Amino acid sequence: MTDGNPGASERTAAQGVSVVVPVHNAAATLATCVEAVIALDDPGVESEAVFVDNGSTDESRDILRSYEPRIRVVSERRRGPSAARNAGVRATLSDLLAFTDADCVPEPQWLAELVAAARAYPDASIIGGPILAWRPATFAARFSERMFDQERAVGATRLPYVISANLCTRRDVLDAVGGFDETLRTGEDVDLSYRVNAACPGRLVFAGRAVVRHVNPDTLAKIWQKGLEHGRTVGRLAERHAEIRGETAVDRLLSARRYTRIAKRLAAFAAGGVRHLATGGSTPDDEWLDPLFDAAFNGAKQVGVAAHLLSTIVPGSSDE
Repeated sequence: MTDGNPGASERTAAQGVSVVVPVHNAAATLATCVEAVIALDDPGVESEAVFVDNGSTDESRDILRSYEPRIRVVSERRRGPSAARNAGVRATLSDLLAFTDADCVPEPQWLAELVAAARAYPDASIIGGPILAWRPATFAARFSERMFDQERAVGATRLPYVISANLCTRRDVLDAVGGFDETLRTGEDVDLSYRVNAACPGRLVFAGRAVVRHVNPDTLAKIWQKGLEHGRTVGRLAERHAEIRGETAVDRLLSARRYTRIAKRLAAFAAGGVRHLATGGSTPDDEWLDPLFDAAFNGAKQVGVAAHLLSTIVPGSSDE
């Protein structure tokens, strides 16, 4: 990672790559993130890191300033990761843009692998890499990798998308769709992918060696909370992209197969619990706890969809 001070010519910058990281009250993980970004392997082109303080009220801004000039620090008053990312994009001239988050720790080869993928797939509109658990000390943290399964998001869904914790795209692609939608606080990466898929030639590509480690939800309660967040997001996206998704938020809420799956997973958890007790607690966590975490996450998503729908019919309510 090169020095963060502006100094390269516009030509060099336009041929390079910029890492953009939105930051809001991330003091607990920010220094680790910044250190990892600074230590990234040479990507083979001019590179820089732009961290965008999004109105932090904790020590985040002081932490960022302590790393100048090795990184660039800009501010964006409009709240939300979309506004912060767009501000970071405006602060650089680079053609290639890589995004991660302040609660993420990119592995050393992350940026170099994204640049290599961009060269190998010149027709790629968006590139995404794996998002794995950082210090997966609990089963919950390991289970949570499924929430951020980039390979599945890119290659095994009917409407592919790339998760912004590990996303790379070109400036012209963002310009073509107007950047990230600043009215969205969550789901902005899925929304971006849908709009890019519709407006830009090219395809989404999975770069399997461009790894980012993410501070995952590490308790059942946090997984439930994340499920609520995802459900509200699903509701909003179903509302604005109903035509391409093929379902409305009401359709999603009333989907019998989703409740059948949740019920089956709870039954599997009950049966696994009996086996776990019968074996004196020797059953591996991923065998008997997995159905519970799966049911909790997907059940919370349905509750989140309901919360979104409620917010659209009750005056003054909000699902944010």
